[in-house]
Amino acid sequence: MPLPITTREALARTGAFTVRVVPSADWLAIRQQQHQPLPWHESVLRPILKATASAWVYELRKESPVLAASRTILRRDRGKYAIDLSSEPILGNELLWNASGGLRGSIVLIMPISRFPSLEIFPHCQDAFVVGNSTVPHTPSAIRLARAAVADGESLCCLLSRTNGFEWISIYSSSGSLERLLLEARSMVAKRHWYAASAA
Repeated sequence: MPLPITTREALARTGAFTVRVVPSADWLAIRQQQHQPLPWHESVLRPILKATASAWVYELRKESPVLAASRTILRRDRGKYAIDLSSEPILGNELLWNASGGLRGSIVLIMPISRFPSLEIFPHCQDAFVVGNSTVPHTPSAIRLARAAVADGESLCCLLSRTNGFEWISIYSSSGSLERLLLEARSMVAKRHWYAASAA
């Protein structure tokens, strides 16, 4: 079933769609203790990190508890931080991935489209949708990096929000790839019945 024309137009305009990873109730439960491990770190984040070629985090202040908690895997690089994925990037570093509410800016994960583990991760996500203004949850520099990275037509970027941590992931890529991936996501996410109903 093809995407509705309005969704296709929104994809073309924004260059991205969003998947909700963590159910709202579970996310709200950890908002005051964001250092906690989540099952989605293993089912969603780890497969994405295995495919990632380079990873960056924006707007980490020197006094940030995120920087203090994950200093061993972060390296300062021209105003942002590179994330070292060669060692263990998740265990002990949960606050880096979960941080929201201004504790850090966006995280950008860059990989070849061909390596993006869609079949592995989408069944563990909640829903998939296009946000009218996809830039709002993200650091402007992170958006610029993502758009530059996917301009080759062969790359994909996953962005973790500065406002909602690991609750959502924004996926940036070329328009053709985005349409295919959004259709794939909507056929596999937990709330896939929403999209079957709207297509009927």
